[in-house]
Amino acid sequence: MPEAVTHVVAYGAAAINSLKILELSAERDESNLFANIKRVQLSMVDGSQGTAITYEEVEDFKMGHLTFVAYTNDVDEQSQMAIHKTQGETFLCKGKAYVNSKVVQVLVFREKS
Repeated sequence: MPEAVTHVVAYGAAAINSLKILELSAERDESNLFANIKRVQLSMVDGSQGTAITYEEVEDFKMGHLTFVAYTNDVDEQSQMAIHKTQGETFLCKGKAYVNSKVVQVLVFREKS
């Protein structure tokens, strides 16, 4: 079985001043790369703080809207997971991102299509 093709796109912390901007940027890049989001993590971008998102190419790409949700602790995380599950959204991954130059813990879901 061939190895999956992945792409990593970095977003500078200064450019992402809201979670919605990161979400829309990820949707745009999924569409441009014909790849689904797999991982969100903190990174360095040209010596500055940033967020790296890993995308994996898929043969039957079907884009759906993403939902990025911030959470603060384990209880909040479980609550957000339950809320989005009842809304029919699919959990994709969790990680950390720079939003408004601050580290934010995020959950990523794909909205029900």
